Amino acid sequence: MPPINEVWFAREPSTQPGKPIKLDKKDKEVIRILCKDARTPLTKIAKKVALTPDGVKYKINRLITQGVLQGFTAIVNPEKIGLPLTSLVLISFWDFPPEIQNTLREYIRKNEQVMWGAQSLGEWDFSLEIIAKTPAQLESIISALRKKFKIKKIRVHTLVKEYKWTSWPGESY
Repeated sequence: MPPINEVWFAREPSTQPGKPIKLDKKDKEVIRILCKDARTPLTKIAKKVALTPDGVKYKINRLITQGVLQGFTAIVNPEKIGLPLTSLVLISFWDFPPEIQNTLREYIRKNEQVMWGAQSLGEWDFSLEIIAKTPAQLESIISALRKKFKIKKIRVHTLVKEYKWTSWPGESY
């Protein structure tokens, strides 16, 4: 079980996706409000979507049960806590069998400076978002990855400005 401050789940695209969950306008509005501020009181959401607080609670619980809502979390600004360097690290392995995939997943799960990780298709096998205090610390993290795994190539993109972060596609779907 992951620590309470960690969200760790594997989301894999289905090879045979089921029928998408049908969301009505009020479902979408509740999700939009929660994505903007998950601490919004039920009474305030209820007023905005013209439902009772119990109706909103029912919708939220149904969306959780259906897997539409996967969690509620705080978003921390790493720079404000002394971790100003955020980098996207793309990794390609010489060989990437399931046992190495599992070892890598466990390794990055335990590394507190890996904020996000995903397996991918194409030129890169894995993508990581790593936060660090200094370039030297980032280099140390990458060196540790190189020592532990047979990495074919690695590309580091240090992010200098973030323009958008969202967990809700809005009406685009």
